[in-house]
Amino acid sequence: VFAGTSLFHVSEPAEGFITDNGVLSRRFLFHGGAKIYINKELHIVPNFITMWQDHVNETNLGVFAEFNLTDKFNTKDPFAKGVTDAQVASFGFWYRNKDALILGASFKYYDIKVGVSYDVNVSQLGKAVNKAGALELTITYNFSKSKITPATHITTSPCPKI
Repeated sequence: VFAGTSLFHVSEPAEGFITDNGVLSRRFLFHGGAKIYINKELHIVPNFITMWQDHVNETNLGVFAEFNLTDKFNTKDPFAKGVTDAQVASFGFWYRNKDALILGASFKYYDIKVGVSYDVNVSQLGKAVNKAGALELTITYNFSKSKITPATHITTSPCPKI
């Protein structure tokens, strides 16, 4: 189980550089979920994120599946010895309240993760954009190293990496 919160624009800074056009209101964010271990190779991760600023809010609900491929490559990969989640493929979807269905996939190789997602518009805005969505590519490098507990060989991390 994991959860977290963030507060943005704590000091409510001015929006303009030259003139004072008002302030940038605080934005609140809360997220959470759980990693459910089906077996050694398959994990299901239901999760959510919600944020609000002034009178506007956004909530995403979703689930993704993680396929741990590390054991399949351990004999060929000298770096994988003792690492339990070196290679992970993920696939999932999310629903953004009354706006979009988000499809995503990623592949993690040690500290590097490459992902792709596509937002399919399901709101009234879809008519204006011909139901076209947005394609996003992400490349992530994890600077904080995971720790492996010697007795159990279980990888522990300071926070979830979704």
